[in-house]
Amino acid sequence: MPMSRSIILVAAMLGACSSPPTPPAQPNAAQPSASSVVLSVLGTPFLIAAKIPICVATVAVAAPVSGLSETVESGAIARRVMADGVQSNCGPPYLLTP
Repeated sequence: MPMSRSIILVAAMLGACSSPPTPPAQPNAAQPSASSVVLSVLGTPFLIAAKIPICVATVAVAAPVSGLSETVESGAIARRVMADGVQSNCGPPYLLTP
């Protein structure tokens, strides 16, 4: 039962990290090659597989550090740094683009 709870927690964290849709491509923009599209499609699962444990580890470290940062004078700076780290490790991109 604890394993299913952690899966739900990870899914909820990833669902909360959404990005706005990309704007439509310009008509005169160069189209990506077929090989780069295939590489992006095949590489995306590996990106996701690497991103999930890195995100979980980042949150596991950032949460207690953010709580402890309240005890020091420069705590707001530390929390901003932690938030930036969580954003860069857990935020987009979720897909490889060609």
